[in-house]
Amino acid sequence: MRIGILSNARSGRNRRRIRELDRALDGRPEVLHLRIEEGTDSVELLREMAARGIELLVISGGDGTVSRTLTAMFAHRIWDPPPPVAILPRGTANMTAADIGLRNPGPRGLATLLAAVDAGELDRHLIARPILKVRWAADRPAVRGMFFGAAGIVDAIRICTGSIHSRGLRGELAHLLTLLWLLSVATVRGPEVAGIGCERMRVVCDREQESEAARLLLLATTLDRLVMRSRPFWNIGGRPIRYTSIACPPPKLLRHAPRVLYGGRRPLPPEYESCGVDRLDIRPVSRFTVDGEIYRPAPDFPVTVTAEERLRFVRL
Repeated sequence: MRIGILSNARSGRNRRRIRELDRALDGRPEVLHLRIEEGTDSVELLREMAARGIELLVISGGDGTVSRTLTAMFAHRIWDPPPPVAILPRGTANMTAADIGLRNPGPRGLATLLAAVDAGELDRHLIARPILKVRWAADRPAVRGMFFGAAGIVDAIRICTGSIHSRGLRGELAHLLTLLWLLSVATVRGPEVAGIGCERMRVVCDREQESEAARLLLLATTLDRLVMRSRPFWNIGGRPIRYTSIACPPPKLLRHAPRVLYGGRRPLPPEYESCGVDRLDIRPVSRFTVDGEIYRPAPDFPVTVTAEERLRFVRL
C-alpha cells in the first residue's frame, strides 16, 4: 500500500518536533512525506500524492489541518474515490483525532499504523463517517470538517486560544479549565460577563422544522465524542448530523450541564434542544467555526450544513 503523510509544519507539535517523524521513517523510503510550509499550496501537495498513487493518506496536524485537507480533497475532487485517512494528532486541538484518529501523537502512533499496514490488518481499523459540508458564500468553496459551532462556541474558542493557551496550557486540560470558568461565571454573573455573546438565529431543520430564538450556542457534528469525551446531543434517530442548540438565557445552566454533556435520565427544559438531522439552514450568522477555524459568512447569506459525503478513517 502506498502511504503519503501530509504534515502541517506550523501545527502545535510539528512546529517543535517534526524531525521525530522523519527519524521514524528511516528505512521506509516508500512512504512519501510532504510538508505544508508558509506559502505552500496544500491542494498541489495532495495532487502530487494522487499522481503518485497514494492509497492511504496520513494527516499530521490538528483539527484545522484536518478540515483544510478535507476541504481540498472534496472541493477539488483530487481522488475519486478518496483513500482512507489516518489522523496523527499533532495540533493544538485534536478533537477529531481523539474520536476517529490515531491515539498516540508521536512516532509510536505512526509505527503502530505502519505495522498494521505491513500486517495487512488495516481494514480491521477502518470506520466510515459522514463529513460536514458547510456552505457559507456564493463565491467560496464549501468548508468540510467534523464540527460546526456558532454563537457562544466561537467566543469560547477565542477565550481558550487566548486566555488559556497564553498560559501554556493545551489539550484537554485547556478545554476543561475553559468550560469550568465559563460555567461558573455565566451561572453567577451571566454569559455576557463571561465573554459569551448570544445570537438570535433562525434555524430550519431538514427544510421543515423552523425555530427562531436567541441562542447561547449552536453545534452540529458527525463525531461521536467531543472535548473531554462529551456527547452533548440526544434524540439523534440515526441521522448523520448531531444538532444541539441552547437558548439564551439558559435556565439553570450549571445544574443541567452534566446532563447536557454526558447524558442521563433527567429531562431537560425545552430551551435545551437536540436532534438528528440531514440538513441545517441557519441565518443570520455573524461568525461560525468549523474544527476551530473561524469564518465570517457573506452578509445575508444563509449558512447551510449537510453531510452527504463520506470518508473512511483509521481509528487505531
